[in-house]
Amino acid sequence: MESVFRTITRNEDLIQQWSEKLNGYSYIDEDDEPEIGIYSRYIDLREYPPKLKNGGIIVDYDDVSVTYKIGWPRPRVWTIQRDLNAIFQKQSFRVNLLKLAQETVAEKLGNTE
Repeated sequence: MESVFRTITRNEDLIQQWSEKLNGYSYIDEDDEPEIGIYSRYIDLREYPPKLKNGGIIVDYDDVSVTYKIGWPRPRVWTIQRDLNAIFQKQSFRVNLLKLAQETVAEKLGNTE
């Protein structure tokens, strides 16, 4: 994800902070479909300096926007534009399980050569 960060800023301190805070997240580009019900954070590309937003749970999305919901007992709902934000979604259990399976298969195949 560092390459994504470098397209947003040249500030090495910000890149380091984002790398630490977004450990366990995946970058969602325009072609990816975010998972409903999974927490995500975002960086508004219009801000200078850019700031990592707390984000929320994705409740809806389409080609141009993502809708979030967060909070209890008074929930808050808001929508962001996909092309104006860099979106990072927490890796779900399913994604982590798939990565583990891929790594295990690669390791086993590597051991047999």
